[in-house]
Amino acid sequence: MSAAFPFLLVMSLATISDFATKRISNYLILLGLSVGLLMAYINGGIGALGGSLLGMIVGLLVFIYPYMKLFIGAGDVKLMMVSGSFLGPYFVLLAVPCIPPLLEA
Repeated sequence: MSAAFPFLLVMSLATISDFATKRISNYLILLGLSVGLLMAYINGGIGALGGSLLGMIVGLLVFIYPYMKLFIGAGDVKLMMVSGSFLGPYFVLLAVPCIPPLLEA
């Protein structure tokens, strides 16, 4: 079972919510985290679940600094955790080059 559709659905809903209300619902974040972890376990067992959890942690740790400096919002950090739960730590780290422009803004 592919995790592409649930991932794109959660990201699309978060984008629409963010543009419409300037907020990303914690319920949507919780749903995304749950589905990401569940899809990892279904598709790859306990090893993939560990990679999914590691992706969540990397998403949090990498994007917490821009949040603390008020360059991005808390919803963006939580959304990166959701991305990490679906994509794993490697692909979250690919987003790191996007941080310096945020720091210069």
